Amino acid sequence: ERLRYPSRYRDPVPRNFRLCRFCRQGVEDEAHALPDCTHQAHIVELRSRFLDSLARCDPVVWGSYGVIPNYDFMLKVAASRKAVQWFAKYIFLILGAFQETPRFFPVVFRPLLHSSGCR
Repeated sequence: ERLRYPSRYRDPVPRNFRLCRFCRQGVEDEAHALPDCTHQAHIVELRSRFLDSLARCDPVVWGSYGVIPNYDFMLKVAASRKAVQWFAKYIFLILGAFQETPRFFPVVFRPLLHSSGCR
């Protein structure tokens, strides 16, 4: 999501070009990172543990996973008093995994490197 904002040497990147740094299949946003991305084993493991916890603490919400759109599922989990603490921990861990890996910059949007000297 940070690519939506311009930086000193880069224009903002349009949404459809802000691809996931792991799979490069979907737009890197919370609706992709939390329930969808399967390219990184660590993320898949964290998701599996979260879904196991969700199945124990709120089976009704767990039953909607994969049945309703991802964004609606996340809203449902966040609204669950039983599951919100597990969801917060899951979000923290997933975002940490994303933070540890450099962002993917499509070639046309890579920052310009300016030379410091003149010829």
